[in-house]
Amino acid sequence: MSYLEVKQDIQQGKTHSLYFFHGTETYIIDDLVHDLLKQSLSEEERDFNLSIYDMRETPVELAIEEAETLPFFGEKRVVVLKHAFFLTGQKTKEKVEHDLKRFESYVENPSPDTVFVVAAPYEKIDNRKKVVKRLKANGAAVEAVPLSEGAMKKWLENIVTSHERSIDKEAMEMLIQLTGADLLTLVREIEKLSLYCTERIAINDVQMLTPRSLEENVFTLIDQAAKGQIGQAMQTFYDLLKQNEEPIRLVALFARQFRMMLHVKELSTRGYSQQKMASVLRVHPYAVKVAATRASSYSKQTLEQLLVELAEVDETVKTGKVDKKLALELFILKLKPQAS
Repeated sequence: MSYLEVKQDIQQGKTHSLYFFHGTETYIIDDLVHDLLKQSLSEEERDFNLSIYDMRETPVELAIEEAETLPFFGEKRVVVLKHAFFLTGQKTKEKVEHDLKRFESYVENPSPDTVFVVAAPYEKIDNRKKVVKRLKANGAAVEAVPLSEGAMKKWLENIVTSHERSIDKEAMEMLIQLTGADLLTLVREIEKLSLYCTERIAINDVQMLTPRSLEENVFTLIDQAAKGQIGQAMQTFYDLLKQNEEPIRLVALFARQFRMMLHVKELSTRGYSQQKMASVLRVHPYAVKVAATRASSYSKQTLEQLLVELAEVDETVKTGKVDKKLALELFILKLKPQAS
């Protein structure tokens, strides 16, 4: 099941006895656990019927004993297993011994009086393991991965609606871009914008209230240079220096962006979709979309040459051969627009 489907079911009171959340998008895991607690237990009941166990510190059989205990002065008990590392194929240094046979038995027949949540915030789980197969077969499983562009916009609209506000399409696009599509940051920015805007969130509101990250400022600089606005690009660079940003760090960010653009350009020639590119490059799908747009201003050869020159800038600056400010100024002057 998808994150949005499970979230909707929970909010409508359609809860299951067993949940399995895995993946690196920890906001999704935390958000679903939050919704489950809100739906299953009152604040007063949490003192008696909520148990959270860290599998790096506690044997799983203790959590199962708790799950098999009837709720105390309530209808439901919630048991959350955090950091279920034993579901991955990685070798760890954890010293805790887990009775996985008993865990498998519980997963086969979970207590109807307990909401049992297994969280594995890791990039990969071992799908060959019997217990993983049982978790997916018997529970509501959600892979916590970055949302697609469509799913993110739907999710964001729901967040805005929950604050009794609406948001313009252009404002949404800019908000996603400025926050780097980070879900937790998006939630915080929507909360702030909802306090300022009485009904509708417009692009001007986002421009005024949402801070730009260092990476977004580098994006802006590259865009300005790609459009031939070298003077504005230089001003953006000087503004970053005034904010005490280290030129060496800027060199690394430049390299990261041009490398991303080169990868996207190359993968697009192979017929990869943006979602597939995101999976291969291990970045958010929205980052691929942005990189693809920017890559259209440069040919593959130009991007390769810019990366070579950035490597030279990095070397000359670190060895003290050239003043770091001057080195970056000269590099920015080379960022001229060129057809792909």
